[in-house]
Amino acid sequence: MGCVCAIVFTCFGAAYGTAKAGVGVCSMGVLRPDLIVKSMLHRNFVQTANFYLDNPALI
Repeated sequence: MGCVCAIVFTCFGAAYGTAKAGVGVCSMGVLRPDLIVKSMLHRNFVQTANFYLDNPALI
């Protein structure tokens, strides 16, 4: 039961973080369109790093 809870909360946390990053990118596109690429690159780097940190068997 503990492993199931850990996996579920990990997935919820990843989904929440991705949604929050998406809102940030959208608001950046509205307020500062010249910085949209920079904010998207940062999100992609963070998602890639989180993927490999959450799955140490892939390293």
